[in-house]
Amino acid sequence: MAIFSEFRKLAFLRLGDEVWTPLDSDNGIYDVIYFNGQFYAITYRGELLIVDISSPHPKTIEFAEHGEGINTCAELHLVELVGELFIVAQEINVENELISGNNIHETVGFDVYKFNFDNRKWTQVKSSLDNRALFVGFNDSFTIFPSNNHLGCEPNCIYFTDVDLYGLMENGAGHDMGVFRMETQEFDDHYVGPDILTRVCAPLWICPSIEDSLSPLTVLKNTTQELSFPVASSSITRVEGHLGI
Repeated sequence: MAIFSEFRKLAFLRLGDEVWTPLDSDNGIYDVIYFNGQFYAITYRGELLIVDISSPHPKTIEFAEHGEGINTCAELHLVELVGELFIVAQEINVENELISGNNIHETVGFDVYKFNFDNRKWTQVKSSLDNRALFVGFNDSFTIFPSNNHLGCEPNCIYFTDVDLYGLMENGAGHDMGVFRMETQEFDDHYVGPDILTRVCAPLWICPSIEDSLSPLTVLKNTTQELSFPVASSSITRVEGHLGI
């Protein structure tokens, strides 16, 4: 499953297919996730969609309306956390620098909402991520339980990478990256260095498993043994017989 074009449309590719199959939707798509055997997508209007590709005529179906309080001007990420579905709203401030004319793109906060499948409503989560660390960015969002296998990862924190495509074209992506601590609402850096900026593509989170040996077809698989770090390269994921960029 992939999101493509400036209009943020959906397309999917089954194993054996030679071309991608596009899906019609009334609005652009912020994010898509494979959760409990089903694809879900969140639109620019904050609507939660079921993405049905099991029928001869694949389609999107509105499953839940825009949640109260969710800022649809934020960058919305869908993520699974301890068996539940969440939205992570990344609040971004964009200002134009008068001298250079460049846009200054800066994350200023995060709001997290949990979805209730019984009443199809979103409820805001204030400070705790159940002691998990959450990773969001341009590619697949995921969570881990920080342990001795994940040195440097802190619980109840959101690690984020730069999602500014315009910055990628202007000066290179990588300006807006960091760690957000849910309990204190504070920011910190997770990586700084001379090679932090890139014009190749936006930084991506890679979470390879030990048994996959960094196979290029499975580098984004979520497993119980994960390593996480931002890189600037294209990646492919495999989910239940479907490929996604």
